[in-house]
Amino acid sequence: MNKSKILDFAESFDALRIVPRIILFGYAGWLAYLTDRLLTWYMALPAAAQTTQASGFCLGAIGSLTTIGGFVYRIYANTGRSWDNQATVRTSSTTVEQTVK
Repeated sequence: MNKSKILDFAESFDALRIVPRIILFGYAGWLAYLTDRLLTWYMALPAAAQTTQASGFCLGAIGSLTTIGGFVYRIYANTGRSWDNQATVRTSSTTVEQTVK
């Protein structure tokens, strides 16, 4: 095999970010499935069993999973190649403290 072709393929595979997208969409699909299952379970409960505790469980589980989804997306969004050709500009500030006599 030609090493340059393999490296070109690896670079284009990395640029398309196929694996992170699979993970992101896989998590989104799993989250949708789990949310559906939780809500189906809750709605199938008898009216007497639809208590505050059952509602709180569903709310807490779905809230936790969607919060984790935000972290998964943040990891996806903050990684990858930067297509910006400009140099990074860094700024710094200093603080001078003066005492009055």
